[in-house]
Amino acid sequence: MRLSFFLVVVALVGNSAMAQEILPVCDRTEGVKNFIVQQINSDQGGDKTCEEITEEDLASLTRVAPRNANIINFKAGDFTGLVNLEILNIRSNPYETLPEGLFRDLGKLKTLVIIATGLRYYPDDFLKDTPQLENCHCFANGVRSISESIFQRLGQLEHLKVLDFDRSLQDPDRARLEAIFPLESGVQLNFF
Repeated sequence: MRLSFFLVVVALVGNSAMAQEILPVCDRTEGVKNFIVQQINSDQGGDKTCEEITEEDLASLTRVAPRNANIINFKAGDFTGLVNLEILNIRSNPYETLPEGLFRDLGKLKTLVIIATGLRYYPDDFLKDTPQLENCHCFANGVRSISESIFQRLGQLEHLKVLDFDRSLQDPDRARLEAIFPLESGVQLNFF
């Protein structure tokens, strides 16, 4: 009897912990929240509020683009639940950092756009959860160097076609990218 009660409690706690992993839409960064609500209502012809958006609604989105939304900071859970997202465009916002875990649920992401921001560095887990990435457009930012873990991840991206980084990257980092992606690699490497 005691073991059964314990197993039920463990199952309930486990389920509630899983449910808490997806940040409620209303609790997301304002620009992200507004875009999600607008896109879901546009796609579904509805008039849902952020409170009414379900996990199924989030899973239906393939593109999120809160660009020019004056986003200063992102929350780590801003893109949770977007398990079918293929395009993320967070360009033209004044944020300077990205929290670790921001891209956690984005296993199907194909295109990432981070252009014209105040970004100074990439978090250590950058691109960790995006194995399907094909296009990475990350330039016109303040990034000057790339960490070792990101170099390793870039080299493991099997579907990568286009990689755009800042021209202002330090020379050793640019040279390392050119060594990882020589002309014959099939990856178009650009510095802007």
